[in-house]
Amino acid sequence: MKTKVHLSTILLIILCFTAFLIPFLSWMLAAFDIPVNSLLSDEGWRWTFTHGMDAFWNYGLQFLILLLTTIGVLEYVFTRSRGSSHRKAFYASSFVALFLLCLLLMAALLPQSPLLSLTGGLRYSPFIYGLPLALCVIVIISSLIYGLMARCILTLRDFADFVSYGLHRHAIWIVIAMMISYQYQSILYILN
Repeated sequence: MKTKVHLSTILLIILCFTAFLIPFLSWMLAAFDIPVNSLLSDEGWRWTFTHGMDAFWNYGLQFLILLLTTIGVLEYVFTRSRGSSHRKAFYASSFVALFLLCLLLMAALLPQSPLLSLTGGLRYSPFIYGLPLALCVIVIISSLIYGLMARCILTLRDFADFVSYGLHRHAIWIVIAMMISYQYQSILYILN
């Protein structure tokens, strides 16, 4: 019987292999007098211990965790309410989502808004930087309202499952993103 190997599994195996290969490759390049920083030198060890954790945790990983949480709440609510009609829950959650979107737009478009940039525009503004978070929070809140009204979320345990569902189902992608981020920062250090 054949077992299906997922893309995420293959990618994680490759990343684990390259995580062990990169330090030795940097050491070999430095040994042949190629102008690179070796991760196995004294300075390389200092960099790893000083910046190693920072290399794992970056904006991309934070966004991925937020995105997986948002996808998870949608999956949780729709898989739990499948097969039954919840029009009131749908209308209420849609109304809340539209209301929150209108508040968000008003906060960004008012002339004296603190979410505008120093020049008064949207370019390089806190609004644009925080827009992914705001949109995810709107989806999470409206999904929560749908889940409560459709009786998909009845207990505190249901709420905990609602919030963490996406992270449980897609945890391997968080590990992959951490590995990619660390290896990317390591390569930048080596080439710097």
